[in-house]
Amino acid sequence: MKYTTYQIRNNITQNQLAERKSNRFFVALITFLFIVLIAVSYIRTFVFFSVRVSGTSMNQTLYSNDLLAVSRQLKPSRYDVVVIEAYGVDPLTVDKDTLYIKRVVALEGEDIWTVGGEVYYSYKDESGNVVEALLDDPNEYLRDGYYLSIPRQTVPEGCYFVLGDNRRDSRDSRSFGCVPKEKVKGVVTDFVIENKDNVFLQILTSFV
Repeated sequence: MKYTTYQIRNNITQNQLAERKSNRFFVALITFLFIVLIAVSYIRTFVFFSVRVSGTSMNQTLYSNDLLAVSRQLKPSRYDVVVIEAYGVDPLTVDKDTLYIKRVVALEGEDIWTVGGEVYYSYKDESGNVVEALLDDPNEYLRDGYYLSIPRQTVPEGCYFVLGDNRRDSRDSRSFGCVPKEKVKGVVTDFVIENKDNVFLQILTSFV
């Protein structure tokens, strides 16, 4: 079959258009993925990240393999659960990537101590008066006879006193002292992912 000059040119033009369309789609896809990568990197660095619980130090609140969303923006307050960079805080930690999950129980400048196994802290009210208060604590670990003992001490400036909820099995400020603010990597939000077997969820959170 013979083609006219017009037919040949038309076929070439159609092929070029199809190739250009394919190239544009590929470029758009790469651009989209690049933007997503930058967005995820920004979110992980400045907004929030995910962390998986390992160990029993936060039982009965959190359990091993729970996935947590951690905010980098929130300032820790009393009772907040925080993620701590353990290297440089706990002398027994040699892995720079090790993270601890603990609860803030006392803030800088406050005293903390125990009486009869119960945790007390002091703080200054709006008038500047020193107030002593009992920590609002479920004390689950006391019900089996476990006795918690913390000598009275003042939390240094720029630090937090932290405890694990499972006081019987937790390395925390009782062991390694108060935690500098710069070692606190974020505050755990109310969003707790407890579905440990969702493969898609595991893949998604591996990016953040």
